[in-house]
Order: sequence, then C-alpha cells, then structure tokens
Amino acid sequence: MAPAAGKAQQWLQLYSENLANSYRASALIQHRVTKGETRERQILDLLEALLPKRTAVEPDVVIADSRDAESPKFDAALLDRLFWPRLFEQNDTAVVMIESVLAAIEIKSFLNAAEIQDVFRKTTLLRGMACAGKGAGPCPPLVCAFAYTCDNLALAFFDFACAYALAPASSATLICVLNEGLLCLCRQDGDSLVPVDVPAAGLIPAAAVLGPDALLMFVYTLSGWASLGGGSLDVYRAYGRHVFATATVVYFEDDYLSAVAGSATVRERARQAYLRPGSASLTELYKASRRSIGLP
Repeated sequence: MAPAAGKAQQWLQLYSENLANSYRASALIQHRVTKGETRERQILDLLEALLPKRTAVEPDVVIADSRDAESPKFDAALLDRLFWPRLFEQNDTAVVMIESVLAAIEIKSFLNAAEIQDVFRKTTLLRGMACAGKGAGPCPPLVCAFAYTCDNLALAFFDFACAYALAPASSATLICVLNEGLLCLCRQDGDSLVPVDVPAAGLIPAAAVLGPDALLMFVYTLSGWASLGGGSLDVYRAYGRHVFATATVVYFEDDYLSAVAGSATVRERARQAYLRPGSASLTELYKASRRSIGLP
C-alpha cells in the first residue's frame, strides 16, 4: 500500500491543480501572444512565491558574456541579484551577466519534439558562451523547462534522451511536465540513480513518472539550485519522502542509446514504438522499441 501523502505533497498538488485550471482558462484567450504570456506569468509567479529568496526569478532574460556574446532570450532565469548587477534593462527584457545566472528557464504550453529541439538549441548556444570567472552556480548555467501539457510522455522522453545522446554536453538538465513527470539526467550509484545537474557525457537520461507530484519535484530541484545545494537537498528529500517512495523511474541502457544515436534510420525505427502508446507503460514501450531495432 502506498504511503499517505504528506502535507507538503498535498499543498504542491493543490498548486498543480490551480496551474492546470489556469491553463484551461487561458485557452479561452484568442490572442496567441497574450495567451502565452499569461501562461508564462502563472508558473513564474508561483516559482517566485515558493523558491528561496537567495535568487530572483526574472522573466524575459538575455544572457551575455564578457566577450559580448548573447544568448537567445529565455522565458525566465534564476538570478543571483545579491552580488551581480544587471547589464541592461528595458521594456521588460533584462540583459544579465552569465556569471549571475543559476539556471535559464523555458516555458512551453505543449511538449513535443519541436519544443524539445528548441530547448536544446537554446541550451547549446548558452553552454557555448564564455565565463570570465566563477559564477553564482555552474557556469555556463543550467537550463530547465516547464511544460503544461504533453500528449505522449513516453515519446517526449525518447526525444529528450536522443537529444542528450547526440550532444551530451549541450543537454538541458531537467524538463517538468505538469501532472505527468520529469525528464532528467542521472548517474548510477550502486543500485540507485542519482540526479545530476551539470550535463556531461556518460550520464543516464531518465523519466520519473510522478503524476500530480511532478511540480513538487520541480520546485524542490530548483530550490536546491537557488540555495546553492548545501545540506538543503536532504531536507527536501525528507519533506518529499512520500513521493520518493512511490515514484516510477525509467531509463534507457547504454546499448540502446548508442544504437539510436549512431544511426538516423535506427533512431526513427526505435521511435515508432512510442507513437501510439495506448495503455502500455513506458517500460513496456521501451522493451518493444528495443526489440524493433534488434536488441534483447
């Protein structure tokens, strides 16, 4: 029997319900740009209210380095405003030093292959920029994304894992899908998978199927970044113990990742298994995809 949800879990589930309801309400807005801005503001307001005040959640951020390179505009960023200044600010868009950014954030109404590619494109450009010195966090900064909906989480995970396998050092760290789960990077530690923040070769793309607790894990992960780690992560784990006890985590093995990264033809054949999932679980779809490319 699954353990009863703790209060922290229940509160974050209520926030998830509110975000989902706000998302449905904003669908009535006909103007596309206004609809998108409304959805961005909903999640950013929540993050601003919940995340540690050690960092600021700022919308519409362009990141610049000391060599005058600029990133694309990100929907938001976690910034250290205590010790680092802005470079420029006008018309609700801020230009900030790369060293001041703990994480760049993208917000998507729908998560699909095209949106994952967009996140990875921006991540590649950001992670190719220069750092003049030690930043507030990892430099170049981390990149994460939040999506309100996803029609097919299994397919999104496959696309995320393939994007990582093709360019490991340019990977986004984390993608949250509201009321569904998290796509993340991990390393093996004995029999356990441990989340990893900084992308690099040799990591394991993983999907944590969390349902209504996806937002809790997203907020706790960003809180860890905002508070610069320390002992806080163990505390967050204690408050989310009910979630950790029930989460389903699926990951792709090395032989599979190597096969799909090494051939576009193999990659497309493997992808077909996820297109019409029906009632199959992510694990079942993964096994079917392995068989489709000749792996046991």
